[in-house]
Amino acid sequence: MNKKTKKDSKLKNVLAKELKSQAEEIDTFIKDTLREIRTQDNLSDYEISYKFSSKPKSRWNKTVAAEIRVDNVYKTANIILRPEIVEMYRSDDKNMIKKILCHEVSHIRIEPLAKLSLDRFSGHKEIGEAIETLTEHYGRLLYHKVNDGKK
Repeated sequence: MNKKTKKDSKLKNVLAKELKSQAEEIDTFIKDTLREIRTQDNLSDYEISYKFSSKPKSRWNKTVAAEIRVDNVYKTANIILRPEIVEMYRSDDKNMIKKILCHEVSHIRIEPLAKLSLDRFSGHKEIGEAIETLTEHYGRLLYHKVNDGKK
């Protein structure tokens, strides 16, 4: 192995360690934030998991940083975190991540209403937007509770 190859190999190892360290930091931050949200919203009966996706997503002409799948029968929820969450963490916008996680967890409380309204009425888009508005409102309330009233 020549000097350049050794240097490149060392650089790759350093970069890999930095990325692993940053991934662990983000993971810890997400876990701690979700634990606090579950505690504040009395959701201890729900199992909330998350995973990162490398695929960006948009809905209604807006970027989707995270989304949640809720099963109220089995009391589980799975949050999918998109690349924007990692970028927010890197730019030290942790409060925005907290707001987003509060919004997503708020869907757990809103989901029964959402299913009922979407199953029984027409105007899917309008009802979906009304549910999203209510979820955003609830998420902001929860965020302020989790963040000790700070904006």
